[in-house]
Amino acid sequence: LLGNYGYHSQMAIVIEQLSKEDKNDPIILLLKKRLESTKEKFVIQHLNILNKVIAGPPSKDATVVNKKYILYKFWFYKCYPCRQDFEQMAANKTKLAQLDLSIICVQSDIDSMFMHGDALLRKTGLSITNYHDKENRLTKLLEITKFPTSFLLNTWNQTIIRNPDLATIMQLQ
Repeated sequence: LLGNYGYHSQMAIVIEQLSKEDKNDPIILLLKKRLESTKEKFVIQHLNILNKVIAGPPSKDATVVNKKYILYKFWFYKCYPCRQDFEQMAANKTKLAQLDLSIICVQSDIDSMFMHGDALLRKTGLSITNYHDKENRLTKLLEITKFPTSFLLNTWNQTIIRNPDLATIMQLQ
């Protein structure tokens, strides 16, 4: 079950077809569990690579990678639900600023929209790193088809929560 994320998708289709025949087959259940585990590891691995790209040399932005939690938000400027998320974050900026949390946004927009996205993020009053996924490489690699999509990564034990709501994020310790 190793390989790229596209391979995981193909394996998921095969496992789904097999499970139609016998949903309680222990081998099928084990394959499903292992597939989800390898998908999660794949996502974490690529988010960690993104961290290194954003942080650059150790002196550039160590605050991004030295936090206990990292929230990755995949978004684009004209996405209304994405903008609503940022408005909610701005309304809770005092509490969010107190958390041991880095916020990294991955903006999937054309070049001209990237400037508007940066301006929108500055208005939140939060320290947010905005990464421009110009050709949607990371978005495609992680097969993100719905926006906004978020991943909350616990950097200590490398666990991940997909699409956490703001209430969950606010309860981080």
